[in-house]
Amino acid sequence: MRFIACADLHLRQDKPRCRQDENWIEFQEYELNLIAKYANENNCPIFIAGDLFNKPIVSEEIINIFIDFCKKVNNGVYAIAGNHDLLYHSMKYLNKSSIGILFNMASISDKFHTFEDIDVSYANFGENIHEKSKEVLIIHQLTFPDINKIPPNTEALSAEELLTMYPDYKYIITGDCHISFVYSKDNRFVINSGHINIQKNNELTTPCIYFVDTEIQEIEKIELEEKYNLITDEYIRDEEEREEKIQAFVEKLRVHDDFSLSFEDNIEQEIELNRKQLDNKVIEIIRFLMN
Repeated sequence: MRFIACADLHLRQDKPRCRQDENWIEFQEYELNLIAKYANENNCPIFIAGDLFNKPIVSEEIINIFIDFCKKVNNGVYAIAGNHDLLYHSMKYLNKSSIGILFNMASISDKFHTFEDIDVSYANFGENIHEKSKEVLIIHQLTFPDINKIPPNTEALSAEELLTMYPDYKYIITGDCHISFVYSKDNRFVINSGHINIQKNNELTTPCIYFVDTEIQEIEKIELEEKYNLITDEYIRDEEEREEKIQAFVEKLRVHDDFSLSFEDNIEQEIELNRKQLDNKVIEIIRFLMN
């Protein structure tokens, strides 16, 4: 079996706060076209391990962008639903989620497929595994390369724990973690491709996909292009400046017992403090404007 493994496309209409792209939609289309090109060059399908979309309900434009991408892939696109794809993170609401449109058209399409018609085991987010093959398992499970990489207070597995949990599978293709890695033990593999573009300032790892050939046991990392010069942390600095102003205001409230939330009271206090510098006429005008 040969395929391109990817996940966490997070296609979205709105531009992430960390990005300064002139045309965010066009950049997402460009990345998808690259993935389609690599799949066609390797004469293989694409397996997506969830989170096609950034939220359960996306615009018609985003759905059509994904459909256009599928049309360009000669050997088809196969996908499971991730938590971001599903309303309330539940397959119960598949038909109320945008990905439900794709799943419902899979039976009449030769370009987009679920994994029902291929010899691969899989599980949509929140589902039990649909057992079909011991060779490849596709799941959307937050997994990190080792236990030390798991952030505090995060429910996740290490790659070794994942292999222990599912001992019958040789290749486990995962999604949800935006860090790309391949973990191997006892001739078994966890392949997590990570994101296909940077949408958060703290996720600056190089976007990539993997070409997998199970017959010759080849796993090739293919890095995607990214516009690092258009990634900014300016919004973080703005938030820090705003937080500093709020803290200064709170401190002023704490220190000055006579500080009031009344605009009029504070103006009167300033008038009293600066009476020597203010002409009586100016004071009259200020009070007239307040009234």
